[in-house]
Amino acid sequence: MKKIFFTIILFLITKSKEELRIPFKRHYNEDLSSLSPKDIIPKLYHLNMEIILEIGSNNQKVPFYIRLDQYGFFTSGSEANINKYLNKFNEKESNTYNNITGKIQFHYQQFSSGYKSNDNIKFPNIKKKQNLNFILVSEMGKIYNESGVIGFKNYHKVYDSQIENYSFLPQLKNLNLIKNLDFVFKFKDKDNGEIIIGEKPHEYSNNYNSEKLITIQTLINEQNEITWGLKFNNISLIDNKGKKNIFKNSHFVYLKMGLDGIYGPHEYEDLLKDNFNKLISEKKCFSETTLSFKYYYCDKSVNMDFIGNLQFSHKDFKTNFTFNKNDLIYKSKDGFQHFMVFFQLEQRDNYWIFGKLFLEKYQLVFNLESKTIGFYLDGKKSISKSYLFIIFLIIIIFSLVIILYHYIRKIPRKKRPFELEEDFDYTPQLNNEGNKGLLSG
Repeated sequence: MKKIFFTIILFLITKSKEELRIPFKRHYNEDLSSLSPKDIIPKLYHLNMEIILEIGSNNQKVPFYIRLDQYGFFTSGSEANINKYLNKFNEKESNTYNNITGKIQFHYQQFSSGYKSNDNIKFPNIKKKQNLNFILVSEMGKIYNESGVIGFKNYHKVYDSQIENYSFLPQLKNLNLIKNLDFVFKFKDKDNGEIIIGEKPHEYSNNYNSEKLITIQTLINEQNEITWGLKFNNISLIDNKGKKNIFKNSHFVYLKMGLDGIYGPHEYEDLLKDNFNKLISEKKCFSETTLSFKYYYCDKSVNMDFIGNLQFSHKDFKTNFTFNKNDLIYKSKDGFQHFMVFFQLEQRDNYWIFGKLFLEKYQLVFNLESKTIGFYLDGKKSISKSYLFIIFLIIIIFSLVIILYHYIRKIPRKKRPFELEEDFDYTPQLNNEGNKGLLSG
């Protein structure tokens, strides 16, 4: 029994190690309610989710924008620190900052320059600061000339081999602070969530049975770099009459955190264009074109059922991915209905990009080491962590009661002062007067 008890305690201690959890929140440069209807969608297109880390001896709160794109993990730093709405890291104010080398060239969207750097960094649920390497940007291409921190980038192995080990996550793994390079985006609501890093998928998924985790090899480019995405076998639009329109050319889907809705091909717009044009002629719907995409929005009186349901199927999944009207329509405070699909301007672009809308609806596990995406589909609901903790607590209490019971049984009867003597009569002995007194009372 003692062995069982200590095994349970050891198991709980082993399980008590927390994964790295970094809260994120949406950063709005402007209040959407103050914008005109045509200006809302461009703001939603550029999604800025930020995390805050403390860097340096003076605990500078430095924001990082979350990115999930062709650079692997969420990249950050320079575009966040350069943004006029956000704080920048000032290395001169930190007594613990170290400039490891002179100016170097590296690849970040375009060729940039900066310095190999080192400083103390505080992560939200790691008690102590960690001394980590990162890149301090001095110039980003020919556009920016300001200081910024890049710490989460998955560096280009061809161009950036000299700074390949300057990403935070491999360093945290080498310090045994995370087990692996798995990560998940877990949303609490539309504007808040957390990134969970470094545990096995089933240890932090409280939504689906881990046995139903289906892993897909993500897209790899010629340099063996990750592009988070996959090819679907069948993509179709099911209209409000039940007719199924299959897309012939557009099967590739890329995943991106810096986008709120869906970036779709011309083939998709062609299926909806007649309905939109009719409503535009009646001045009930409107279209706008930016340098990057075209979008539609409609008056609150319009029935948007005509947009139908998008359906994506993959040979490894029994369940289809679907987007319906409730997923794709954003209703602003002024009553306008904004179609959260951004249509490509180039006819030759026949791919899709899924943003936060997809990552929020379906729980995915990204693995930087195996270059795979795991999907929790077709699974039954599992027991959440809170219930597991209660079950473990009950087991511990039960084990303690059993151990105490066996301990008491081993004590000789003469040494049990709390036990009643068997030969002693505890019945009250009352005399006649006492009886009278009791009867009279």
